[in-house]
Amino acid sequence: MKKKMAISIVMASLLLSGVVAAYASENFVATTPQQVELKSEDLPLDSKQKLQLQYQAQYLDKIKDEVGFTFGNFSAFEEYGEIYIDNTDQIKFVVLLAKEDLKTNSLAQNLKKFIPADLLEFKKTNMSLNDLKNIQRNIESIREELKKDDTLIYSSYPDIQKQKVVLEVNGITAETKNKILNRFGSDNVNIGQEIHPSIQRTDNYGTLGGGIALNSSSCSTGAIGIKDTREFIITAGHCVNGDGGTEYQNTSVVGTDHHSALNSGTDVGLINITTSRYVSNAYFYGAEAKSNYDKKITSTSVGLLNELVCKSGVKTGTTCGVIKNTSQNITYASPYNVTVYDTVRIEKASGEIYENGGDSGGIVFGGYYNDKLYGIHIAGNHNPETGAPGNVGYYQKIQTIINTYNEATSPFSIYLSDTARLAN
Repeated sequence: MKKKMAISIVMASLLLSGVVAAYASENFVATTPQQVELKSEDLPLDSKQKLQLQYQAQYLDKIKDEVGFTFGNFSAFEEYGEIYIDNTDQIKFVVLLAKEDLKTNSLAQNLKKFIPADLLEFKKTNMSLNDLKNIQRNIESIREELKKDDTLIYSSYPDIQKQKVVLEVNGITAETKNKILNRFGSDNVNIGQEIHPSIQRTDNYGTLGGGIALNSSSCSTGAIGIKDTREFIITAGHCVNGDGGTEYQNTSVVGTDHHSALNSGTDVGLINITTSRYVSNAYFYGAEAKSNYDKKITSTSVGLLNELVCKSGVKTGTTCGVIKNTSQNITYASPYNVTVYDTVRIEKASGEIYENGGDSGGIVFGGYYNDKLYGIHIAGNHNPETGAPGNVGYYQKIQTIINTYNEATSPFSIYLSDTARLAN
């Protein structure tokens, strides 16, 4: 009987040198973190998560801004390494460096100006996030070859902390395993699990926002997109077909099935709003105890490794978890049989609830900065047969969504105005 296995690619040790060593040996005064008023009154957080939010509130945007200023944009830092939050013991921000130059020196000097010494750590590593992504791409290139051996890669992601690329595969023989090991030098094996898109079933609004039901609660709304003079509901690509059919906001007609990018590897879809509805930047946050939207998005952002983020969907409401990977490829089983690229993986502790079928398309936002849109929820490890919820979720990045529909002559944007307007 074939087993499900996960193949892991090489591990590198962490060494101190250059910027890392200089930073580690330098003495400077660590300021006590300020007390910042938390905005988590409605979120189900434990004491450690609340403490993490305290630090995220004080430092996270400053870190992202500093990296963007130094390297041009946050993604450009992937050539050097990765920045993540270490929350295993004492919460701290870690800068992982595969190479050093004047830019990394500048970043180190500027970060330590506002982050206390006990909350900031620099580590040296062998491979940057881009290096690992290149390995990941090379592995993905043999996906069709592996299918001939009845081996399906249903998840692949770079793990920069462990310096490896992790493959989760369904059905693999010893011969095929050795083929992968010989080609990519992997020597670590783990058990994988299948990925299921969040679809299931369960009300009607004159004003549209995030976290409410689509099509009798089989999916959820994420945010409102604007292109030309048209308004669109952004949801998961597997929630629509792109065939021009009728779409419902819960049980009332809201518009037409405009497009799905699922078959292109991005799980996002658009519903063209054709009925008399207002569009807004609002969404359900802790609204289970209320009667309407209670939060708004005013900007977009990117997630850091181990950052606390939350999602709002019609099935499990508002739940929060920690980012465990920022660039994971996942493959949906039948009837989709498609690979979705560059997703973000979120986890809660085993046995806790993060998502379930019906949450797909729901808004994903910052744990502390709940006015920042990170993306839309697309999948998780719930059981579609038993209805059991999952503790792992995946979201499609908001910038990926914007890039999918943006054109030079016809730009695509997210509706961020605090003023609701009537859809055209």
